Amino acid sequence: MMPKGPVRSPAGGERAAPFSDAQAVIDLLPDLILLVDGDGTILAGNAALCRALRLTRAAVIGHRLYDLIDMPAERAAQYLRRCSASRQPLPGTLVFRRPDGTRLDCRCDGARTLLRDGDPGAVLLHCRPKSETVSGFVLLNRKLAELTREIAARRAAEEALRGLAETLEQRVAERTQRLTAAHERLIAESAERRSAETALYEAQKMEAVGRLTGGVAHDFNNLLTVVLGALETLEHEIGGGRLGHLVQSARRAALRGAELTTQLLAFSRKQMLKPQPTDINRLIAGIGDILQRALGRGIALRQSLASDAWPVFCDPHQIETALLNLAFNARDAMPDGGVLTVATANARFAADAVASHGEPVRAGDYVMMTVTDTGSGIPPEIVDRIFEPFFSTKEVGKGTGLGLSQVYGFVKQSGGHIRVSSEVGAGTRVELYLPRSPEREIGEPSPAAAVGPQPLRPTVLVVEDDPGVREFAVEVLNELGYRIIEAVDGREALRLLREDADKVDLLFTDVMMPGPNGFQVAEEALALRPQLKVLFASGYAADVLPPQQRFEWRLLAKPYRPADLAREVRALLAAE
Repeated sequence: MMPKGPVRSPAGGERAAPFSDAQAVIDLLPDLILLVDGDGTILAGNAALCRALRLTRAAVIGHRLYDLIDMPAERAAQYLRRCSASRQPLPGTLVFRRPDGTRLDCRCDGARTLLRDGDPGAVLLHCRPKSETVSGFVLLNRKLAELTREIAARRAAEEALRGLAETLEQRVAERTQRLTAAHERLIAESAERRSAETALYEAQKMEAVGRLTGGVAHDFNNLLTVVLGALETLEHEIGGGRLGHLVQSARRAALRGAELTTQLLAFSRKQMLKPQPTDINRLIAGIGDILQRALGRGIALRQSLASDAWPVFCDPHQIETALLNLAFNARDAMPDGGVLTVATANARFAADAVASHGEPVRAGDYVMMTVTDTGSGIPPEIVDRIFEPFFSTKEVGKGTGLGLSQVYGFVKQSGGHIRVSSEVGAGTRVELYLPRSPEREIGEPSPAAAVGPQPLRPTVLVVEDDPGVREFAVEVLNELGYRIIEAVDGREALRLLREDADKVDLLFTDVMMPGPNGFQVAEEALALRPQLKVLFASGYAADVLPPQQRFEWRLLAKPYRPADLAREVRALLAAE
Protein backbone atom coordinates (compact mmCIF):
# COMPACT_ATOMS: atom_id res chain seq x y z
CA MET A 1 0.00 0.00 0.00
CA MET A 2 1.13 3.49 -0.78
CA PRO A 3 1.45 6.21 1.92
CA LYS A 4 -1.68 8.25 2.44
CA GLY A 5 -0.08 11.40 3.87
CA PRO A 6 1.05 12.57 7.29
CA VAL A 7 -0.88 11.99 10.48
CA ARG A 8 -2.39 15.23 11.82
CA SER A 9 -3.37 16.24 15.32
CA PRO A 10 -6.96 17.04 16.16
CA ALA A 11 -6.12 20.75 15.98
CA GLY A 12 -5.16 20.24 12.39
CA GLY A 13 -1.38 20.79 12.62
CA GLU A 14 1.29 18.30 11.78
CA ARG A 15 2.57 16.32 14.74
CA ALA A 16 6.01 17.65 15.72
CA ALA A 17 8.74 15.04 15.88
CA PRO A 18 10.36 15.18 19.31
CA PHE A 19 13.34 13.09 18.13
CA SER A 20 15.48 15.71 16.36
CA ASP A 21 18.60 14.69 18.31
CA ALA A 22 18.01 10.99 17.50
CA GLN A 23 17.51 11.85 13.84
CA ALA A 24 21.00 13.33 13.63
CA VAL A 25 22.48 10.16 15.11
CA ILE A 26 20.61 7.50 13.21
CA ASP A 27 21.36 9.19 9.89
CA LEU A 28 24.94 8.03 10.37
CA LEU A 29 24.01 4.33 10.59
CA PRO A 30 23.89 2.03 7.55
CA ASP A 31 21.00 -0.11 8.91
CA LEU A 32 17.33 0.83 8.67
CA ILE A 33 16.29 2.62 11.85
CA LEU A 34 12.77 3.74 12.82
CA LEU A 35 11.19 5.29 15.88
CA VAL A 36 7.51 4.52 16.06
CA ASP A 37 5.04 5.72 18.68
CA GLY A 38 2.18 3.78 20.24
CA ASP A 39 -0.29 4.37 17.41
CA GLY A 40 2.19 3.40 14.73
CA THR A 41 3.28 6.89 13.64
CA ILE A 42 6.89 7.10 12.47
CA LEU A 43 8.62 9.70 14.62
CA ALA A 44 12.08 9.34 13.09
CA GLY A 45 13.72 7.42 10.31
CA ASN A 46 17.24 7.47 9.07
CA ALA A 47 18.58 8.13 5.58
CA ALA A 48 19.25 4.39 5.01
CA LEU A 49 15.52 3.69 5.54
CA CYS A 50 14.52 6.37 3.06
CA ARG A 51 16.95 5.03 0.49
CA ALA A 52 15.83 1.46 1.01
CA LEU A 53 12.15 2.40 0.63
CA ARG A 54 12.96 4.85 -2.18
CA LEU A 55 10.98 7.58 -0.43
CA THR A 56 11.74 11.11 0.67
CA ARG A 57 12.03 11.86 4.34
CA ALA A 58 8.81 13.85 4.20
CA ALA A 59 7.04 10.77 2.84
CA VAL A 60 8.20 8.76 5.84
CA ILE A 61 8.36 10.97 8.96
CA GLY A 62 4.94 11.62 10.44
CA HIS A 63 3.25 8.87 8.46
CA ARG A 64 1.85 5.64 9.83
CA LEU A 65 4.00 2.56 9.66
CA TYR A 66 1.01 0.50 8.58
CA ASP A 67 0.82 2.49 5.34
CA LEU A 68 4.37 1.50 4.39
CA ILE A 69 4.23 -2.28 4.99
CA ASP A 70 2.94 -5.13 2.90
CA MET A 71 1.55 -7.37 5.69
CA PRO A 72 -1.49 -7.46 7.95
CA ALA A 73 -1.60 -4.29 10.06
CA GLU A 74 -2.81 -6.16 13.15
CA ARG A 75 0.16 -8.45 13.03
CA ALA A 76 2.51 -5.46 12.85
CA ALA A 77 0.59 -3.72 15.69
CA GLN A 78 0.92 -6.74 17.95
CA TYR A 79 4.66 -6.77 17.38
CA LEU A 80 4.92 -3.06 18.22
CA ARG A 81 2.91 -3.53 21.43
CA ARG A 82 5.18 -6.35 22.55
CA CYS A 83 8.26 -4.27 21.79
CA SER A 84 6.95 -1.21 23.68
CA ALA A 85 6.56 -3.32 26.80
CA SER A 86 10.07 -4.72 26.67
CA ARG A 87 13.47 -3.27 27.43
CA GLN A 88 15.10 -6.22 25.73
CA PRO A 89 15.08 -6.41 21.94
CA LEU A 90 12.38 -8.68 20.50
CA PRO A 91 12.89 -10.22 17.08
CA GLY A 92 10.29 -9.85 14.44
CA THR A 93 9.64 -9.41 10.72
CA LEU A 94 8.43 -6.40 8.74
CA VAL A 95 7.73 -6.44 5.05
CA PHE A 96 7.93 -2.96 3.49
CA ARG A 97 6.38 -2.02 0.15
CA ARG A 98 8.18 0.41 -2.17
CA PRO A 99 6.38 2.86 -4.46
CA ASP A 100 7.22 0.72 -7.48
CA GLY A 101 5.43 -2.23 -5.88
CA THR A 102 8.53 -4.19 -4.94
CA ARG A 103 8.80 -5.66 -1.46
CA LEU A 104 11.58 -5.37 1.14
CA ASP A 105 11.55 -8.26 3.62
CA CYS A 106 13.43 -7.28 6.81
CA ARG A 107 14.39 -8.90 10.08
CA CYS A 108 13.81 -6.51 12.96
CA ASP A 109 14.79 -6.08 16.58
CA GLY A 110 12.49 -3.83 18.56
CA ALA A 111 12.27 -2.57 22.12
CA ARG A 112 11.05 0.39 24.10
CA THR A 113 13.36 3.29 23.39
CA LEU A 114 15.96 4.37 25.97
CA LEU A 115 15.79 8.00 24.83
CA ARG A 116 14.91 10.24 27.79
CA ASP A 117 13.01 12.83 25.80
CA GLY A 118 11.05 10.35 23.78
CA ASP A 119 7.47 9.15 23.88
CA PRO A 120 7.19 6.58 26.73
CA GLY A 121 5.47 4.22 24.25
CA ALA A 122 7.93 4.79 21.42
CA VAL A 123 9.61 1.75 19.94
CA LEU A 124 13.05 1.66 18.40
CA LEU A 125 13.11 -0.66 15.38
CA HIS A 126 16.39 -1.84 13.95
CA CYS A 127 15.72 -3.51 10.58
CA ARG A 128 17.93 -5.28 8.11
CA PRO A 129 17.06 -6.91 4.88
CA LYS A 130 17.03 -10.68 5.38
CA SER A 131 19.90 -10.96 2.97
CA GLU A 132 22.21 -9.13 5.45
CA THR A 133 23.85 -10.33 8.65
CA VAL A 134 22.15 -9.38 11.89
CA SER A 135 24.11 -6.95 14.14
CA GLY A 136 23.77 -6.46 17.85
CA PHE A 137 20.67 -4.39 18.70
CA VAL A 138 21.44 -3.78 22.38
CA LEU A 139 24.74 -2.14 21.59
CA LEU A 140 23.07 0.01 18.92
CA ASN A 141 20.29 1.06 21.27
CA ARG A 142 22.75 2.08 24.02
CA LYS A 143 25.07 3.77 21.58
CA LEU A 144 22.16 5.67 20.16
CA ALA A 145 21.19 6.84 23.66
CA GLU A 146 24.76 7.90 24.45
CA LEU A 147 25.11 9.79 21.20
CA THR A 148 21.77 11.46 21.75
CA ARG A 149 22.77 12.57 25.26
CA GLU A 150 26.07 13.92 23.91
CA ILE A 151 24.22 15.87 21.26
CA ALA A 152 21.83 17.20 23.91
CA ALA A 153 24.78 18.24 26.08
CA ARG A 154 26.42 19.88 23.10
CA ARG A 155 23.23 21.71 22.31
CA ALA A 156 22.98 22.90 25.92
CA ALA A 157 26.57 24.12 25.72
CA GLU A 158 25.77 25.95 22.50
CA GLU A 159 22.75 27.54 24.14
CA ALA A 160 24.94 28.64 27.06
CA LEU A 161 27.52 29.98 24.63
CA ARG A 162 24.81 31.83 22.75
CA GLY A 163 23.60 33.34 26.02
CA LEU A 164 27.19 34.27 26.90
CA ALA A 165 27.59 35.95 23.53
CA GLU A 166 24.36 37.87 24.04
CA THR A 167 25.63 39.27 27.39
CA LEU A 168 29.16 39.79 26.13
CA GLU A 169 28.46 43.34 24.97
CA GLN A 170 26.99 44.25 28.34
CA ARG A 171 29.90 42.68 30.21
CA VAL A 172 32.39 44.45 27.92
CA ALA A 173 30.59 47.74 28.58
CA GLU A 174 30.70 47.14 32.33
CA ARG A 175 34.37 46.19 32.20
CA THR A 176 35.12 49.23 30.06
CA GLN A 177 33.30 51.40 32.57
CA ARG A 178 35.34 49.94 35.43
CA LEU A 179 38.59 50.41 33.49
CA THR A 180 37.61 54.00 32.64
CA ALA A 181 36.88 54.72 36.30
CA ALA A 182 40.22 53.19 37.30
CA HIS A 183 41.97 55.25 34.63
CA GLU A 184 40.31 58.42 35.87
CA ARG A 185 41.34 57.59 39.44
CA LEU A 186 44.89 57.03 38.23
CA ILE A 187 44.88 60.38 36.44
CA ALA A 188 43.51 62.09 39.57
CA GLU A 189 46.11 60.42 41.78
CA SER A 190 48.84 61.39 39.32
CA ALA A 191 47.62 65.00 39.30
CA GLU A 192 47.46 64.97 43.09
CA ARG A 193 50.99 63.58 43.26
CA ARG A 194 52.25 66.25 40.85
CA SER A 195 50.48 68.90 42.91
CA ALA A 196 52.09 67.57 46.09
CA GLU A 197 55.52 67.49 44.42
CA THR A 198 55.06 71.06 43.20
CA ALA A 199 53.91 72.14 46.65
CA LEU A 200 56.93 70.45 48.25
CA TYR A 201 59.25 72.13 45.75
CA GLU A 202 57.70 75.54 46.49
CA ALA A 203 57.96 74.99 50.24
CA GLN A 204 61.60 73.89 49.97
CA LYS A 205 62.39 76.83 47.72
CA MET A 206 60.84 79.33 50.14
CA GLU A 207 62.69 77.68 53.03
CA ALA A 208 66.01 77.84 51.17
CA VAL A 209 65.49 81.47 50.22
CA GLY A 210 64.51 82.20 53.82
CA ARG A 211 67.73 80.67 55.17
CA LEU A 212 69.76 82.65 52.65
CA THR A 213 68.08 85.97 53.37
CA GLY A 214 68.22 85.37 57.12
CA GLY A 215 71.94 84.74 57.02
CA VAL A 216 72.57 87.78 54.83
CA ALA A 217 70.42 89.99 57.05
CA HIS A 218 72.25 88.79 60.17
CA ASP A 219 75.64 89.72 58.72
CA PHE A 220 74.34 93.07 57.51
CA ASN A 221 72.92 93.85 60.94
CA ASN A 222 76.39 93.41 62.42
CA LEU A 223 77.86 95.70 59.76
CA LEU A 224 75.11 98.29 60.18
CA THR A 225 75.54 98.30 63.94
CA VAL A 226 79.11 99.50 63.48
CA VAL A 227 78.25 101.87 60.62
CA LEU A 228 75.32 103.51 62.40
CA GLY A 229 77.27 103.81 65.65
CA ALA A 230 80.22 105.41 63.93
CA LEU A 231 78.00 107.79 61.93
CA GLU A 232 76.13 108.88 65.04
CA THR A 233 79.40 109.54 66.83
CA LEU A 234 80.67 111.55 63.84
CA GLU A 235 77.44 113.50 63.74
CA HIS A 236 77.88 114.56 67.36
CA GLU A 237 81.55 115.41 66.85
CA ILE A 238 81.17 117.34 63.59
CA GLY A 239 77.90 119.10 64.25
CA GLY A 240 76.46 121.04 61.28
CA GLY A 241 78.03 122.22 58.09
CA ARG A 242 78.66 120.39 54.85
CA LEU A 243 80.37 117.42 56.51
CA GLY A 244 77.56 117.15 59.03
CA HIS A 245 75.03 117.08 56.18
CA LEU A 246 76.98 114.30 54.47
CA VAL A 247 77.09 112.30 57.69
CA GLN A 248 73.31 112.70 58.09
CA SER A 249 72.77 111.49 54.52
CA ALA A 250 74.97 108.47 55.19
CA ARG A 251 73.13 107.79 58.41
CA ARG A 252 69.74 107.93 56.67
CA ALA A 253 71.01 105.49 54.05
CA ALA A 254 72.25 103.15 56.78
CA LEU A 255 68.88 103.35 58.52
CA ARG A 256 67.20 102.46 55.23
CA GLY A 257 69.53 99.46 54.99
CA ALA A 258 68.51 98.50 58.53
CA GLU A 259 64.86 98.58 57.44
CA LEU A 260 65.64 96.30 54.51
CA THR A 261 67.42 93.80 56.75
CA THR A 262 64.42 93.87 59.07
CA GLN A 263 62.20 92.97 56.12
CA LEU A 264 64.55 90.18 55.10
CA LEU A 265 64.49 88.80 58.61
CA ALA A 266 60.72 88.99 58.57
CA PHE A 267 60.61 86.83 55.43
CA SER A 268 63.11 84.34 56.88
CA ARG A 269 60.92 84.13 60.01
CA LYS A 270 63.77 85.24 62.24
CA GLN A 271 62.71 88.74 63.24
CA MET A 272 62.20 89.64 66.89
CA LEU A 273 58.50 89.27 67.60
CA LYS A 274 56.65 90.20 70.74
CA PRO A 275 53.49 88.08 70.50
CA GLN A 276 50.68 88.75 72.92
CA PRO A 277 46.89 88.23 73.05
CA THR A 278 45.47 90.83 70.67
CA ASP A 279 41.95 91.94 69.80
CA ILE A 280 42.34 92.01 66.02
CA ASN A 281 39.04 93.84 65.43
CA ARG A 282 40.07 96.71 67.69
CA LEU A 283 43.51 96.81 66.06
CA ILE A 284 42.03 97.04 62.54
CA ALA A 285 39.52 99.69 63.59
CA GLY A 286 42.30 101.64 65.30
CA ILE A 287 44.39 102.01 62.13
CA GLY A 288 41.44 102.64 59.83
CA ASP A 289 42.35 106.30 59.36
CA ILE A 290 45.97 105.41 58.58
CA LEU A 291 44.83 102.85 56.00
CA GLN A 292 42.50 105.32 54.32
CA ARG A 293 45.25 107.94 54.07
CA ALA A 294 47.58 105.32 52.60
CA LEU A 295 44.99 104.33 50.01
CA GLY A 296 44.13 107.85 48.91
CA ARG A 297 40.80 109.42 48.03
CA GLY A 298 40.05 107.29 44.97
CA ILE A 299 39.83 104.02 46.92
CA ALA A 300 37.03 103.25 49.37
CA LEU A 301 37.91 101.35 52.55
CA ARG A 302 35.34 98.93 53.90
CA GLN A 303 35.51 96.84 57.06
CA SER A 304 33.54 93.67 57.74
CA LEU A 305 34.63 92.52 61.17
CA ALA A 306 33.09 89.47 62.84
CA SER A 307 31.63 90.41 66.20
CA ASP A 308 32.65 87.07 67.67
CA ALA A 309 36.24 87.10 66.37
CA TRP A 310 38.63 85.37 68.76
CA PRO A 311 41.75 87.13 70.08
CA VAL A 312 44.96 86.22 68.25
CA PHE A 313 48.40 85.52 69.68
CA CYS A 314 50.65 87.72 67.54
CA ASP A 315 52.81 90.81 67.61
CA PRO A 316 50.26 93.64 67.17
CA HIS A 317 52.83 95.96 65.58
CA GLN A 318 53.61 93.35 62.93
CA ILE A 319 49.89 92.85 62.21
CA GLU A 320 49.62 96.57 61.51
CA THR A 321 52.72 96.45 59.30
CA ALA A 322 51.37 93.47 57.35
CA LEU A 323 48.01 95.20 56.86
CA LEU A 324 49.71 98.36 55.61
CA ASN A 325 51.91 96.38 53.19
CA LEU A 326 48.84 94.63 51.76
CA ALA A 327 47.03 97.96 51.49
CA PHE A 328 49.96 99.53 49.59
CA ASN A 329 49.99 96.64 47.11
CA ALA A 330 46.23 96.87 46.67
CA ARG A 331 46.48 100.61 46.07
CA ASP A 332 49.05 100.08 43.31
CA ALA A 333 46.70 97.52 41.70
CA MET A 334 43.84 100.08 41.60
CA PRO A 335 45.29 103.16 39.87
CA ASP A 336 41.81 104.22 38.71
CA GLY A 337 40.20 103.71 42.10
CA GLY A 338 38.27 100.85 43.62
CA VAL A 339 37.33 99.21 46.90
CA LEU A 340 39.53 97.64 49.55
CA THR A 341 37.72 95.38 52.03
CA VAL A 342 39.26 94.25 55.31
CA ALA A 343 37.32 91.46 57.04
CA THR A 344 37.73 89.05 59.92
CA ALA A 345 36.18 85.67 60.68
CA ASN A 346 36.90 82.68 62.87
CA ALA A 347 38.29 79.61 61.10
CA ARG A 348 39.09 76.04 62.05
CA PHE A 349 41.47 73.87 60.03
CA ALA A 350 41.42 70.11 59.75
CA ALA A 351 44.72 68.21 59.67
CA ASP A 352 44.77 67.75 55.89
CA ALA A 353 44.42 71.40 54.89
CA VAL A 354 47.12 72.96 52.73
CA ALA A 355 47.94 76.67 52.50
CA SER A 356 49.48 78.59 49.63
CA HIS A 357 52.95 77.47 48.49
CA GLY A 358 52.24 73.93 49.65
CA GLU A 359 53.11 74.30 53.32
CA PRO A 360 50.97 72.10 55.56
CA VAL A 361 48.45 73.77 57.82
CA ARG A 362 48.45 72.79 61.46
CA ALA A 363 45.05 71.78 62.72
CA GLY A 364 43.51 74.24 65.14
CA ASP A 365 41.66 77.51 65.59
CA TYR A 366 42.58 80.66 63.69
CA VAL A 367 41.23 84.11 62.99
CA MET A 368 41.13 84.81 59.25
CA MET A 369 41.93 88.40 58.27
CA THR A 370 41.17 88.97 54.60
CA VAL A 371 42.24 91.90 52.45
CA THR A 372 40.32 92.02 49.16
CA ASP A 373 40.72 94.55 46.38
CA THR A 374 38.96 95.20 43.07
CA GLY A 375 42.18 95.84 41.19
CA SER A 376 43.86 94.40 38.14
CA GLY A 377 44.57 91.00 39.69
CA ILE A 378 47.68 88.84 39.51
CA PRO A 379 48.51 86.74 36.42
CA PRO A 380 48.45 82.98 37.19
CA GLU A 381 52.05 82.50 36.05
CA ILE A 382 53.44 84.78 38.81
CA VAL A 383 50.98 84.29 41.65
CA ASP A 384 53.26 81.64 43.19
CA ARG A 385 56.20 84.07 43.25
CA ILE A 386 54.69 87.10 44.93
CA PHE A 387 56.18 86.25 48.35
CA GLU A 388 59.73 85.82 47.09
CA PRO A 389 62.13 88.51 48.34
CA PHE A 390 62.86 91.26 45.80
CA PHE A 391 60.25 89.94 43.36
CA SER A 392 58.19 92.84 42.05
CA THR A 393 56.14 93.71 38.99
CA LYS A 394 56.61 97.43 39.58
CA GLU A 395 59.01 99.63 37.69
CA VAL A 396 62.61 99.85 38.86
CA GLY A 397 62.83 102.20 41.80
CA LYS A 398 59.11 101.95 42.64
CA GLY A 399 59.50 99.26 45.31
CA THR A 400 61.93 96.89 46.99
CA GLY A 401 59.91 93.71 46.47
CA LEU A 402 60.09 92.98 50.21
CA GLY A 403 56.64 94.08 51.40
CA LEU A 404 54.79 90.82 50.72
CA SER A 405 57.77 88.69 51.72
CA GLN A 406 57.70 90.47 55.08
CA VAL A 407 54.00 89.65 55.42
CA TYR A 408 54.67 86.02 54.53
CA GLY A 409 57.51 85.68 57.03
CA PHE A 410 55.59 87.33 59.86
CA VAL A 411 52.54 85.08 59.36
CA LYS A 412 54.61 81.88 59.17
CA GLN A 413 56.81 82.83 62.14
CA SER A 414 53.66 83.53 64.16
CA GLY A 415 52.42 79.99 63.49
CA GLY A 416 49.82 81.10 60.97
CA HIS A 417 49.12 80.51 57.30
CA ILE A 418 48.47 82.57 54.20
CA ARG A 419 46.42 82.01 51.06
CA VAL A 420 46.11 84.07 47.90
CA SER A 421 43.44 83.91 45.20
CA SER A 422 43.37 86.27 42.25
CA GLU A 423 41.68 86.75 38.91
CA VAL A 424 43.05 89.06 36.26
CA GLY A 425 40.71 92.02 35.86
CA ALA A 426 38.64 91.12 38.92
CA GLY A 427 40.97 91.64 41.89
CA THR A 428 42.93 89.80 44.56
CA ARG A 429 42.03 88.27 47.91
CA VAL A 430 44.71 87.63 50.54
CA GLU A 431 43.77 85.56 53.60
CA LEU A 432 45.95 85.69 56.70
CA TYR A 433 45.20 82.94 59.23
CA LEU A 434 46.52 84.04 62.62
CA PRO A 435 46.57 81.59 65.56
CA ARG A 436 43.88 81.96 68.15
CA SER A 437 44.96 83.07 71.61
CA PRO A 438 43.63 81.13 74.60
CA GLU A 439 43.59 84.39 76.57
CA ARG A 440 41.86 87.72 76.06
CA GLU A 441 43.84 90.85 75.17
CA ILE A 442 46.13 92.12 77.90
CA GLY A 443 47.21 95.67 78.60
CA GLU A 444 50.69 97.08 78.54
CA PRO A 445 52.79 95.93 81.51
CA SER A 446 53.38 98.56 84.13
CA PRO A 447 56.96 99.80 84.59
CA ALA A 448 58.96 98.73 87.61
CA ALA A 449 57.93 100.74 90.62
CA ALA A 450 61.21 100.57 92.49
CA VAL A 451 64.65 101.51 91.32
CA GLY A 452 67.51 100.27 93.48
CA PRO A 453 70.93 101.81 93.96
CA GLN A 454 73.46 101.26 91.17
CA PRO A 455 77.08 100.29 91.69
CA LEU A 456 79.46 103.25 91.58
CA ARG A 457 81.09 101.89 88.43
CA PRO A 458 79.31 98.73 87.23
CA THR A 459 81.22 96.05 85.35
CA VAL A 460 79.85 94.81 82.03
CA LEU A 461 80.99 91.59 80.38
CA VAL A 462 80.68 92.10 76.60
CA VAL A 463 80.44 88.83 74.61
CA GLU A 464 80.46 89.30 70.82
CA ASP A 465 82.10 87.20 68.11
CA ASP A 466 82.10 90.00 65.50
CA PRO A 467 85.21 92.16 66.15
CA GLY A 468 83.69 95.35 64.70
CA VAL A 469 80.50 95.11 66.73
CA ARG A 470 82.43 94.18 69.88
CA GLU A 471 84.80 97.15 69.45
CA PHE A 472 81.85 99.50 68.92
CA ALA A 473 79.98 98.23 72.02
CA VAL A 474 83.10 98.44 74.21
CA GLU A 475 83.79 102.00 73.05
CA VAL A 476 80.22 103.13 73.80
CA LEU A 477 80.18 101.53 77.24
CA ASN A 478 83.61 102.93 78.07
CA GLU A 479 82.38 106.40 77.23
CA LEU A 480 79.41 105.80 79.54
CA GLY A 481 81.85 105.11 82.40
CA TYR A 482 81.42 101.35 82.79
CA ARG A 483 84.23 98.90 83.46
CA ILE A 484 84.47 96.49 80.56
CA ILE A 485 85.51 92.85 80.23
CA GLU A 486 85.65 91.50 76.68
CA ALA A 487 85.08 87.94 75.42
CA VAL A 488 85.26 86.83 71.79
CA ASP A 489 82.85 83.92 72.22
CA GLY A 490 80.81 81.98 74.74
CA ARG A 491 83.66 79.71 75.84
CA GLU A 492 85.89 82.63 76.82
CA ALA A 493 83.00 84.32 78.59
CA LEU A 494 82.32 81.24 80.72
CA ARG A 495 86.02 80.94 81.56
CA LEU A 496 86.11 84.58 82.74
CA LEU A 497 82.94 84.13 84.77
CA ARG A 498 84.26 81.03 86.49
CA GLU A 499 87.42 82.93 87.46
CA ASP A 500 85.59 85.83 89.09
CA ALA A 501 81.85 86.00 88.54
CA ASP A 502 81.21 88.32 91.51
CA LYS A 503 82.80 91.35 89.88
CA VAL A 504 80.46 91.21 86.84
CA ASP A 505 77.22 93.21 87.23
CA LEU A 506 75.77 92.87 83.73
CA LEU A 507 76.21 90.32 80.95
CA PHE A 508 75.83 91.88 77.47
CA THR A 509 75.98 89.03 74.94
CA ASP A 510 75.19 88.31 71.34
CA VAL A 511 72.73 85.46 70.80
CA MET A 512 74.05 83.66 67.72
CA MET A 513 77.68 82.69 68.28
CA PRO A 514 79.87 79.64 67.58
CA GLY A 515 80.06 77.30 70.53
CA PRO A 516 77.72 78.12 73.41
CA ASN A 517 75.12 80.64 72.23
CA GLY A 518 74.13 83.65 74.28
CA PHE A 519 71.25 81.88 75.99
CA GLN A 520 73.50 79.02 77.16
CA VAL A 521 76.14 81.47 78.41
CA ALA A 522 73.48 83.39 80.35
CA GLU A 523 72.09 80.27 82.02
CA GLU A 524 75.51 79.13 83.25
CA ALA A 525 76.45 82.65 84.30
CA LEU A 526 73.28 82.95 86.38
CA ALA A 527 74.12 79.67 88.06
CA LEU A 528 77.42 81.25 89.13
CA ARG A 529 75.94 84.65 89.99
CA PRO A 530 72.12 84.59 90.40
CA GLN A 531 71.75 88.40 90.71
CA LEU A 532 73.49 88.98 87.37
CA LYS A 533 71.64 91.20 84.87
CA VAL A 534 71.37 89.91 81.28
CA LEU A 535 71.07 91.91 78.07
CA PHE A 536 70.89 90.08 74.74
CA ALA A 537 71.76 91.63 71.40
CA SER A 538 70.56 90.02 68.19
CA GLY A 539 69.22 90.75 64.78
CA TYR A 540 68.42 87.11 64.11
CA ALA A 541 66.35 84.26 65.44
CA ALA A 542 63.96 85.00 68.24
CA ASP A 543 63.32 81.29 68.66
CA VAL A 544 66.69 80.77 70.36
CA LEU A 545 65.92 83.32 73.06
CA PRO A 546 64.89 82.00 76.46
CA PRO A 547 61.30 81.98 77.68
CA GLN A 548 60.54 85.09 79.72
CA GLN A 549 59.82 83.09 82.86
CA ARG A 550 63.21 81.34 83.01
CA PHE A 551 65.05 84.50 84.13
CA GLU A 552 64.89 88.26 83.65
CA TRP A 553 66.42 89.53 80.43
CA ARG A 554 66.10 92.30 77.91
CA LEU A 555 66.70 92.31 74.19
CA LEU A 556 68.50 94.92 72.11
CA ALA A 557 67.77 94.45 68.42
CA LYS A 558 70.57 94.94 65.92
CA PRO A 559 71.48 97.31 64.45
CA TYR A 560 71.38 99.49 67.55
CA ARG A 561 72.53 103.04 68.25
CA PRO A 562 74.74 104.11 71.14
CA ALA A 563 71.71 105.71 72.80
CA ASP A 564 69.78 102.43 72.56
CA LEU A 565 72.60 100.52 74.24
CA ALA A 566 72.96 103.14 76.96
CA ARG A 567 69.23 103.13 77.69
CA GLU A 568 68.97 99.35 78.00
CA VAL A 569 72.05 99.00 80.20
CA ARG A 570 70.91 101.77 82.57
CA ALA A 571 67.40 100.29 82.78
CA LEU A 572 68.74 96.85 83.71
CA LEU A 573 71.23 98.11 86.29
CA ALA A 574 68.62 100.38 87.84
CA ALA A 575 66.02 97.60 88.29
CA GLU A 576 65.98 95.60 91.49
